[in-house]
Amino acid sequence: MIKKALHTKPFGVIAHRGGGLEAPENTIKGIKHAIRIKADIVEVDIRSTKDGELILLHDSDFDRVAGIAKEAKELEFSYIKENILIEDSEPVATLVEALEVARGKIAMFLEIKEPEICQKVVELVQEQQMQQNVCIISFYEEVMSEVKRLDSTIATGLVYSYPPGKIPEAKQLGCALVLPHYRIATAKANKFAHHIHLKVGVWTVNEEDLALAMYERGADFVASDYPKMLLKLRKKLQEGGIIEKEKIEFLIEEVDDILLRKVILGKDHYLIERDPRKDNTYHTIKENYNNNFYIFDEYKEEKQTNEVVMVQKIKRSKVDEILKKFG
Repeated sequence: MIKKALHTKPFGVIAHRGGGLEAPENTIKGIKHAIRIKADIVEVDIRSTKDGELILLHDSDFDRVAGIAKEAKELEFSYIKENILIEDSEPVATLVEALEVARGKIAMFLEIKEPEICQKVVELVQEQQMQQNVCIISFYEEVMSEVKRLDSTIATGLVYSYPPGKIPEAKQLGCALVLPHYRIATAKANKFAHHIHLKVGVWTVNEEDLALAMYERGADFVASDYPKMLLKLRKKLQEGGIIEKEKIEFLIEEVDDILLRKVILGKDHYLIERDPRKDNTYHTIKENYNNNFYIFDEYKEEKQTNEVVMVQKIKRSKVDEILKKFG
């Protein structure tokens, strides 16, 4: 299941912490939400209690999610179970519960937050026979090597957030993927990762325009607190609702004393727009070319007639806006 999820096109959708802003983070309810919306992967964070129970928790303490400034490693699970609710509604989930809910329904990223629990996590995954359903990820390189030592069949992914990144290290550690923060997931870095047969996942992407940029840079999957947003974006890409950045031809024309630019995207795809130097005479012309009108979010500075230029993504939703305003 995890291998299939890592090869989803045009990109895989990761419900970050179970979709932490669409459902209570790191909870069974969050995992069920990710399953219900058909995310490809659900990511959860793993820590240990004082008595060794593996639980889902991002921070070292419960202050942010439950208003209790006590660390998990200071508390026994029985106390946690009886006294702590995530966002005042959801019980603290165990890793066992999470694996059972996800089994056969969704692939999982298990982020190990404490290196010392690595062996227990691997043993639990083995007991649940979930080796092919999960990928163990972590910021800690020692976790990557330890997982492979314990069970080479479990996929691993190295997480990092600062340049120059850790692509060579991830390859040396036997990882299947790298998970850079989106700010350092450049097209060049992603290309290098792909060249040495590593998948690339980026985090945490909560805006559509940023998700488009990550896709354009070559990210294989994207983690978000709003997985439904990513799923809608992917559907638009699959249906051709967004045209990727590409080389296009454009011409300068003059109509009614207004300089216009005609952008040729294909046989029936075009845009007629004002010359950017003519801010006072902004005018949009509607012509009948199978109603395929597009408006670009941005375009590069003015070029000469017939030159090839680069433009950013195009959204069909912009078409209705522009025609309504100037039609």
